[in-house]
Amino acid sequence: MHPVLAKKRTEIRDGLRQHGTNVDRNDVERCGDGDQAPIHLNDAGKQFYRDLFGNGRDLQEYAAFGSLSQFGVACIRGDVEFVETSLKQASRRRDSDDGSDPSNPSKDLIRLLETRETSMRVSPLLMIVSLGKSIPVADPSADPALLAQRQVAIATMLLKYGARPDAKDVCGKTVCHYGAGQMATDMTMKVVDMCIPAAQSSHLFGKQVQLYGLRNESMNGKIGTAKGYIAGTPGRRAVYLLEEKKEMAIKPGNICLIGGSRPQNEAEPRPNLCDIQDRLGSVSLLEVFMTNRPDVAKFLLDKHNASIDVADWDGFSPKSMAVKPGVGMVTEVGPKIMKRAMKQGRAEKKADKGQCSKCGAVESSSSTSTLVILSVCARCKVVQYCSRDCQVLDWKGGHKQACKQLEEERGASFELETPPVTENPVMMSFATRQTSTAQGSYRKPDDVAVGEQFYIKVQIAIPNSPLLIYDKSRQCHFFYPPDLGGYREMYGAAVGERATNGTKAYLKASFDANGNCTVYPGTTTIKTW
Repeated sequence: MHPVLAKKRTEIRDGLRQHGTNVDRNDVERCGDGDQAPIHLNDAGKQFYRDLFGNGRDLQEYAAFGSLSQFGVACIRGDVEFVETSLKQASRRRDSDDGSDPSNPSKDLIRLLETRETSMRVSPLLMIVSLGKSIPVADPSADPALLAQRQVAIATMLLKYGARPDAKDVCGKTVCHYGAGQMATDMTMKVVDMCIPAAQSSHLFGKQVQLYGLRNESMNGKIGTAKGYIAGTPGRRAVYLLEEKKEMAIKPGNICLIGGSRPQNEAEPRPNLCDIQDRLGSVSLLEVFMTNRPDVAKFLLDKHNASIDVADWDGFSPKSMAVKPGVGMVTEVGPKIMKRAMKQGRAEKKADKGQCSKCGAVESSSSTSTLVILSVCARCKVVQYCSRDCQVLDWKGGHKQACKQLEEERGASFELETPPVTENPVMMSFATRQTSTAQGSYRKPDDVAVGEQFYIKVQIAIPNSPLLIYDKSRQCHFFYPPDLGGYREMYGAAVGERATNGTKAYLKASFDANGNCTVYPGTTTIKTW
């Protein structure tokens, strides 16, 4: 090993030991993820791991000083022929305890696919999305587009032979952190695009399985061994059928472990690969937000349904960052996450099932065996009933006395006190991320009639500080201090809004002829501006 590389490797290993990584365990588990214990450290310890991943530490040195394996170099440089030949030879090779069963992956094949290299402990698949995107390291003489095409072809081949799409490096980073993070390229996102669906059935690799739910009923119940993932639309997993002694490409949804009555991915849904956290609890979407990669955010959110709610160990999630005043609005990723949060909030509210106020029956859909349709009380519009009988019984049992009060509470309103004038309060648009000082104040918008209700946005900047309130036109916008009447009600409405992480809410308001503003707290909803 080159002296420069040896010195750097020693420094990294010492740092890993100092900051909670079991280096000795990693040395033993050459073909596995090694120590993946969550890291709860002080700021200096967390920064060590962030720098370790961000700088790649000795990845470049391993490549520059010729210390990578020949197979690893071939994967990085896009040498399709060498990689394919090596995989074929390794899959044929058998140890004495493997017997001659061609369905079982050989130990040589596992070693080739999963051996970790460099102090970052990257597998061949992780090498492609880390070192592979650095053209000088990969192949300085290659045409970038052709090189990327060959690298994707090799990643496809690795998955086909059984490479783990969810392999982790020493920091707990997956192919998503490397390939769909701050340094993502078209090539790495293509690799991630294959790995995310492959990870849903990677736990089946090398295990005894049976076929399930196929149209050809004669194939159902057949026993075999699950092999690698075949990328495509849809992707399939190879299964070597023991009795027939042949290999077939089967959709993962039609494969279950021996003894299972349903496909494994149906019975126990696997976590989405892009939602798997590293050892600091971070997911790739959070890193994409912090580095402002809207193209990658669109890829993760729209194509692979990445969660916006997965928080790191410090409590920060993509959603909490996007709704944070002064943070979420200054990146192009923030509005994309907010759009997803709004959509998610609407879906959650729609999915909230009511129940009969008398017997407790829960509303059901037409797909269930017993159809329950709830009707709301025509007067108070609060309580619901599954039948006329329940409504009559509840009316006699006490709702007659409560109905009027509930009606009054639902339609309750309060008048705001006149807030102190703030000259030209600064506004910021999610859509354009531009600040402005639009003319307006505590007044009725021009396109709203006297007494007409319109939506206002109530926004919390800092807990228990003045609320920022404005309408869509920004003609009505003002700050409302905590010591004025109605503050508590509006603050509570914003805190209780799940879609915005308790930072803002939309309520109806109106102005009378004298310029007094009335707010209707029962009208809380989710809007999109």
